[in-house]
Parts: sequence; structure tokens; C-alpha cells
Amino acid sequence: MKKSCLFAASALLLLLGGCYGDKGNYDYRDINEIVIGARGFEGVEYKLRSGIDELKISPHITASQDPELTGTYEYEWVVVGRVRNPGERTTIARTRDLDYAVNLPSDDYSLLLRITDPGTGLMFSRSTEISVSTAYTRGWLVAAEDEAGGTVVDMVSISRDTLLQRDVVKDDTRHKNPLRIWCDNDEYTSLAHGRIYLSTGEGSFLYDRESFGTDDYTVMRNYFANPQYLTETAASDMIQIDDKFRVFLVDGYAYVYSISSINTGYFGNPVNRYAESYDYVRIGDRMAYNLSGGAGAGSITTVMLYNDDDKRFCYLMRNNETLRNATDTESDLALFPWRTGLDYVTTVNSRFLSGQSATILHDSRIGKYWIYTYACLRSGPSKGARYEIDASVPVADAANWCMTSQHGYMLYSVGGVLYGYDFRNARKPVQLLDFSPAEITQVHGDIHTVSEGNKDYVYICTYEAGVPDSGRIRKYAVADTADRIELQADKNTDWTGFQRIRSLWFKEL
Repeated sequence: MKKSCLFAASALLLLLGGCYGDKGNYDYRDINEIVIGARGFEGVEYKLRSGIDELKISPHITASQDPELTGTYEYEWVVVGRVRNPGERTTIARTRDLDYAVNLPSDDYSLLLRITDPGTGLMFSRSTEISVSTAYTRGWLVAAEDEAGGTVVDMVSISRDTLLQRDVVKDDTRHKNPLRIWCDNDEYTSLAHGRIYLSTGEGSFLYDRESFGTDDYTVMRNYFANPQYLTETAASDMIQIDDKFRVFLVDGYAYVYSISSINTGYFGNPVNRYAESYDYVRIGDRMAYNLSGGAGAGSITTVMLYNDDDKRFCYLMRNNETLRNATDTESDLALFPWRTGLDYVTTVNSRFLSGQSATILHDSRIGKYWIYTYACLRSGPSKGARYEIDASVPVADAANWCMTSQHGYMLYSVGGVLYGYDFRNARKPVQLLDFSPAEITQVHGDIHTVSEGNKDYVYICTYEAGVPDSGRIRKYAVADTADRIELQADKNTDWTGFQRIRSLWFKEL
């Protein structure tokens, strides 16, 4: 019994001794806590222009054990890409206050200030967001033709100010006969597919969207796995429906361009044929599509074409490698047959009635012209109606057809005169504007841009032959009137000093 008591007492002493000894194993002290205040980080919006603006922030900083901030703290200002180059980090300064001449690629960034206390190794941080653009980030791309027939590309840059930049393409050759200028406006993790496309009568070319520079991939012909069908490589129309699906019309052939890990951006064989035949059919030089579904999962990937051999409408959908014929149903055959038997003239797109398109066709036997309206839906094409064009419309002499988005009026030009045509109500065309002696060279209905796509704006481009730099861009809103077509000038959008404008496209990013 005595031995048991001694053993218990010894164990108790050892336990108490262990607790007592543990008390000296730790050094408890307060941390020098650094707090970065809200100044410069909250309640301010940073929209900056690379190469132009300076970013200055003098943060309010406190340290719990160093009120005067006399310690040798380590400061680091870091930007992290969020959209175009997500996760890419760049240190822009290592000073307490930030005084930075902005020199970054266009992107939305997280801006972080990180402060490290060398005494403890602890780091404290605070962040805000900045948006950086370059002189070429956002604005109107303008493809024009000079008096010698050469292509001139200008840009109306729009950020905090409007800046007109002349002859921006960095190319050694001035290609003849400009046809189209285009770029996609989807946000990419890589800029490999996000180039600016310029189509001319001498070929189509791709330029860096940040600098308009050239490289080994500038010539569009190099993107075709099978170039045997190419002649000039002149693209008459091009569209991107969602983040991966593109359709191009090149030298009279239709190509699907898929951005994926399998197809890394090369054009395969043309798709303007049917599955049961390897014979290609002639197609119209414009395609119909519907932008009302938006981008991503909601996008509408039906693209309408016109088979000018069989004189009928046909279409493509995502992942199609051949055409499908639009088919009549018992319920819609009374509207019109998809096989019209008529000759193709042109196609226009709008956002009217959630994305209606129209194709103008010609009955050469009796000399009449018709407007066929329809919509590209997720399930395929859907008929609208057929309208005979009033005999007073000189279709053979008219140019620059455009359908307004909110009222569905048809606009067209003859020389320097702009006409409006309410064909749905069988009204006569009316003269809207006369720019003579200047000629109307382009009527652009803005259905693509984020800010204006659902509104009713048109851009009218004019040029007076023999007068260099007389090209002009004016913006008009289509007035909401029930009984007449009326255009109202936007006094803030009247740009001058261009050559003969052939194509406009808005570059979002």
C-alpha cells in the first residue's frame, strides 16, 4: 500500500513539473498590425489609358506599434489580370506611394498594395480594381479607299475622350479595294484568335488588335488547311455567334471556323454543299444571323444562307459541316415557300422583332423585286412574310441596304440621297436626307455593340469624289413616330477627314 502511495505521489509531481516547465516554451507578444485605409481604394473608379495617364495613390497606413511608420517596411504594388490575361501578375512599383505612368496591355485588373513587416515576416494588403485601355482598345474601325484605290484604316478611339487616329495599320503594303473590316468582341484568355480582319480585293489580312501590327500570321490565306478553293481570299462577310463559332464567306465559299482545342483556328473545307454531294453550290455574299440570344449558352447559332443555284434558302448550325435546306411546313407554306425560284440580291440583319433578317430577291422574268423576312431561331429558321417592293424603288441602282432595329424600316441610298421605306405597311419610299454632291458610301445599322445594339442608331458615311479627306461619318437616331420615318442627328457624332469609307465596325475591347 505504501508503495502504491509513493508511486502516485511521484506521478503527480512529474505532471506538475511538466506543466510548470511548459510555461517558458512560448514568447507571447502583440503583433505590429498594419492597416491600409480606404483612401485610394474605395469610392473611386479608375479608367486609365496606357501610355497617356498616370496612376497616383497615397494610401493612409497605420501600424499598431509604429505610429510614425519608421520601420523598414517592404512595399509592393501589383496588378493581376482579370479578363484578357487572368492571373497574370505584374509588379508596377515598390514604394509607399504609387506614382505610375500607366504602361499595361488593355484589360481589367486587380490592383494590390502589399506591405511586409520584416520584423515578423507578416504581410498585409488591400486591393481595388482598375480598367486599362490603349489608344486602340475601343472605338470605330474605319476602312476607307483613297483616290488611288488603296486601303486606309483609321480609328475613332472612344474612352474618356474621342480621338481620331489616322492610317493606323502597320503594313508595308497598301492593299487595293477595301471590302470589310471586322473583329470579334468576345473576351478571350488569349489574343491568338482575337485579331482585326481586313478584307480587300487583293486578299484578307489579320492585324494585332493592340497595335495593328503585322507578323507571320497576318495573311489570312495561311489559315486555310486546304487553299485550293481560294482565289483572292476576299471575305465578303464574317460573323462570330458565340465564343467559339464563326462563319466566314470567302471567294464565294462558306467556311466554319471553330475555336477549340481540337480545331485550333484553321479553316477546313468549305461547307456550302449538302451531305449527299461533294458539289459546292453558289451562295449569296451575305448571311443572316440573330444576335438577340446574346453570347455564351444563350446564343442562337443558326446562320442562314441563300443557295443561288437551286434558288432556295438554306442554313448552318453549330458543328454542321454541310448545309441544311430550310423546309416548309403545312402551317407556314401560305407565307411563302423556302424554295423561291428567284435570284439573290442582298441580305440585311436587325434586332427588329427579336432579331429579324431580310433577303431581297429578284424575279428576272417579270422584273419585280421582293423582300423576304424571317428569323434565325435556335431550332432553325422561321418565316416572317414576303413583300413586293414598290416599283418606284430603283433596286438595281440602290446601295447600302439597312433595316432599322426598332421599327423594321428599310433604308437605302441612291447617289447622295438616303431613302426610307416602310414596306410592311405598303407605303411609298420617302426621301430622308440629301448629301449631294457627296455620295453616300456606307449606311451602318449598329446592332452589334453592347451599349447601342438594342437601340435604333444608324451611321451615314459620305464622300465627295475628287475631294481628298472629304469622308464624313454622321450618327442618326430613328425617331419613334407612328406615321412617318424620321431621323434625328446626333450633334456629338459628326466626324470628318476620312477617305471614301467602305466599312465600319465597332471594336469593344
